[in-house]
Amino acid sequence: NIPVGSLANHELRALRTSAHHYFDQLHTKGIMSKQDAYQWLARLIQVPYSEAHIGNLGEYYCKVVIEESKKILTQYIKTQNSRSHFHEGRKAAS
Repeated sequence: NIPVGSLANHELRALRTSAHHYFDQLHTKGIMSKQDAYQWLARLIQVPYSEAHIGNLGEYYCKVVIEESKKILTQYIKTQNSRSHFHEGRKAAS
């Protein structure tokens, strides 16, 4: 386990931790595969796939990753809730 990334002050470490938290949910919740999540990250931060690591990010891109990850997670939750309500309605009608 070799650390990837650049040195960071306290604020940047906190942002990277938060960015990782939201980013990791994209694949741990099954929204996309881990590989797809890293491809999405590479496109988002405009770097080659091999350089798509949260540990390389500065404050600006950490905030972008957090914001964009939250958007995807919010949409996923809305979709899941819609499906749940749909299935509940179908069970009640049966």
